[in-house]
Order: sequence, then structure tokens, then C-alpha cells
Amino acid sequence: MVQQDEITTDFTGTPSAPHSVSMKVTDYAPVPTHAATDPYWEWVQVGPQRAYLLRRNRQVVDSIDRYFRRPPPGATIISSVVELPARSGDPSGSAPRLGMMSMQVFDVENPLHVDTLHRWMNLSRVAEFWKEEGPKSHQEGYIRSLPWHSTPLLVMLNGEPLGYLEAYWAVPDRISAYHKPETYDRGFHVLVGEDHLRGFLTVWFAVLAQWIFLDDARTTKIYAEPRIDNVKFIQTLERMGFERLGPGEIQMPHKRAALLGFRRETYDKLVAAGLVPL
Repeated sequence: MVQQDEITTDFTGTPSAPHSVSMKVTDYAPVPTHAATDPYWEWVQVGPQRAYLLRRNRQVVDSIDRYFRRPPPGATIISSVVELPARSGDPSGSAPRLGMMSMQVFDVENPLHVDTLHRWMNLSRVAEFWKEEGPKSHQEGYIRSLPWHSTPLLVMLNGEPLGYLEAYWAVPDRISAYHKPETYDRGFHVLVGEDHLRGFLTVWFAVLAQWIFLDDARTTKIYAEPRIDNVKFIQTLERMGFERLGPGEIQMPHKRAALLGFRRETYDKLVAAGLVPL
């Protein structure tokens, strides 16, 4: 934290232009290595520090560390007691049961994490959509190559790996080329790895939403852009409260996708109804 300075900028780094806007910037982050080429950031000089601006929607990020801060590998970012719905053939009967669901930041140095993701990515039903099958070195490389604004996570149920997801900031992500997110909105990519733990997506998305909306009170929605032919997954998301955004479908470089969003107001209503964790 440095002393607050008032700066004036025209969003191109030129101070004191006629159409400039005054603003307060209180938090600064070290200049990331990608700053020179990243199309979503501009910087202005404030003494020895640099403040970052969002180019796309011309908003000032007053806590830029939220974007660059990633929890350390292996850290548990949330643990929540959840009610697991009964499933057909479940020996426990028809009554719901409780479980502990948590999310850990993926650790590429942890053999359990790497072995688990390697096994999942080589499942035919996963490889069909993710296209990241191959030897362990391929999955290790994939994790290491993730963009700075994306956090890889393992979803755990009662200590057992259940699935993998990536939570990303939406503005620096390519999704912002198709829909205008608010400054602190997020999105996610997901796979359910264990066949015997499939069917709990609504439960662990509630935990993900709990973490995202509590992590930053300024987050207004969560994006999802599943491949358009992943019909069952899209239908599940819509049942959970996701709604179509913009054109509803978008053509991305690597896939045609449904464009969906889950709004904070929807989450708040589900919390009030007691349908998701607090």
C-alpha cells in the first residue's frame, strides 16, 4: 500500500488531457511480465508506482492485486458442509446425507494432483471436450501455461478428488470479446472426474459460487461458456439459475459455445431460500 495520490489520465497514459477524468487510486501491484503485451491493461505513472486501468470498459481497478493475487498451490480456499442428494441405487436410502466439500489450488508439484488430473484428462468423455489427453508431462505443461488471471482448483468431497475447475477473471479473459463483464466478474471451466461422484454438480457449484461472491463483494456474475453440443451440461446450468447472455451463443476460436451467466441476485435468492450454503 502506498500513500493515496490523485491522478488524471485520458486512459492512454497521457496526463492532463482535456477530456481526462480524475480518480483516486490507492493500491498498486508490481508490473507483471505480461503488461507490455496484454491488451486489457494500460498504465499511468504515479510517482515511482504504476496504477492499472482496464482498457475495454475504461474502469479503474483500485485493488489490482485481486487480479494478480493467486492463492498458493495446495491452499484450501473454501470448505463447506453440504447436503448431498440421494441417488438411485444409493445404499444409504432416499434421505439426503451430509458431506464436506472443499476446493484446493492445484499444485503441479503434488503427485496426487498431477496423477489425478492425468487420469481424468484421458477419460474419453473428458477428452471429447477438453482435448488435453496425453502423458503426465502434457497436463503439467497445461497447468503451467494457464494465463495469470485463471486459478486451477481441485474439488474435493470428503477428502476425495471429485473434479477440476478453473476460476478466471472475466475482463482479462477472451470471454470479454463477446460480452461486456463488470470489472470484478468471474467465470469458470469445469470437469467432473470421478464417475461414481457425478450428479453432484449443483452442490459443488453452490460452493464455488459461495467462494466467488464472498471473495469479492463487487463480483456481479459468474460466466460459463460450455461447448454448444454439451447439451446436458447446459441444461444443468440453466436449471441451477444460469441465464443466456447477449446473443446466447458465440463462436470462439476453438469452439461454438453457449454464453451463460449466474447473477449475484440469483445466488442471494437461493441463499434466502436456504437452497445453497451461506
